[in-house]
Amino acid sequence: MVVLASITMNSASAAPVGGALLHSQQQPPKPLLHLPNSRINFHSFSFSNLFSGGIAPSSFRTPAVAVADTNHDQRRWLALAAVVRNWLQNGVLLYECTLQMHQLKIWLMEHLKKICRIMISCPKVGLDVRLDHSGAGVGVGASPEIVENVLKRFENAGMVSYRFFEWAGKQRNYTHNVEAYHTMIGSLAKIRQFELMWDLVGTMRSKGMLSAETFCIIMRKYARMQKVDEALYTFNVMEKYGVSSNLAAFNGLLSALCKSKNVRKAQEIFDNRTEHLVPDSKTYSILIDGWGREPNLPKARETFRQMVHVGCNPDIVTYGIMVDILCKAGRVDEAYGMLKSMDANGCSPTSFIYSILVHTYGIENRIEDAINTFMEMVKNGVEADVAVYNALISAFCKVNKFKNVFRVLKEMDDKGIIPNARTCNIVLNGLIGQGQSDEAYRVF
Repeated sequence: MVVLASITMNSASAAPVGGALLHSQQQPPKPLLHLPNSRINFHSFSFSNLFSGGIAPSSFRTPAVAVADTNHDQRRWLALAAVVRNWLQNGVLLYECTLQMHQLKIWLMEHLKKICRIMISCPKVGLDVRLDHSGAGVGVGASPEIVENVLKRFENAGMVSYRFFEWAGKQRNYTHNVEAYHTMIGSLAKIRQFELMWDLVGTMRSKGMLSAETFCIIMRKYARMQKVDEALYTFNVMEKYGVSSNLAAFNGLLSALCKSKNVRKAQEIFDNRTEHLVPDSKTYSILIDGWGREPNLPKARETFRQMVHVGCNPDIVTYGIMVDILCKAGRVDEAYGMLKSMDANGCSPTSFIYSILVHTYGIENRIEDAINTFMEMVKNGVEADVAVYNALISAFCKVNKFKNVFRVLKEMDDKGIIPNARTCNIVLNGLIGQGQSDEAYRVF
């Protein structure tokens, strides 16, 4: 949150003398800290970034407006931050904007670009020296988001990213947050630096920053490399790191295995799970989706039936997965029956589920069924989105009914639904496929 203000503060009362309050009835609450000086004038700060580190960047000083007059005394910046934080927490908003927000963004972007240029041009050895000489540490201290941004931009840069991570962790007024650790863990896993990766996990444990998500990231990375045993080990070792291997983590393990085409191993782990892990609808949805990716329709059906048999009610995600699997297997009528059973179970179909059916009817040249399904969706009060319109347009293109295509496009325009790139591709490909290149050019 950014507050732009012009205030003259008296330490005795900690009340604004100059400047207005949006809520004039409210008086500022007593500040958390009293300022050592009797008067401090300031005009702009970024509450979440600059004051969290107590940074007063001189880059913000302009001829017209001085950002702060604190003699670069960090304690005063921190004290001032505490005062304003207290006011914000109590609903008091300072007014009289005197500096545009883009100044802060420009300053932070310049530091980001500077760091990126250095990392691109400098080898791993000596990177920290170049960064120190550049003064980039000021930007890092002012905004943790700079570190996260750099790490994401260089997540495939191997050890260069890790050297920057190490350097940033030593900067004044900066401490790595959970997002930075997670990004770095993922980057190290990509280059198979597993020892360094687990060292970071140990550091996070010492700082009390570990969560189930940390281990889910590692499980996903191992699974993508087909290191199934290592992924399972990661789940089993969670308790030793003080993190509960709960159902959310178990679902993360199954999801990682299913998405890496190891659904059979996931099913085996599921069947041999401990009693304290009671599967929910998400657990079954993950397995059903995994069998759909195989593809293995009988096993997907079996898992769905097992889910219902044990009393776990399918949710909208489960139904959507089953409808998609059945349609891809050419069982669109069975998929439509699944849609009808949703209503009986008190689960209303979404436009996404209808779009799958409309699209499949179009592929099978069952244009009447596609139209009827679309009309049924509208009748049931489900708002059509661009995805279901794309499915309907695709169905019309397949049977060369371009007048209907343009009627649908007009209806989208009337309803304020903006066509996306896929809409354009469907129409253009349909017209070109029928030799109507001039019309395709006009549409383009």
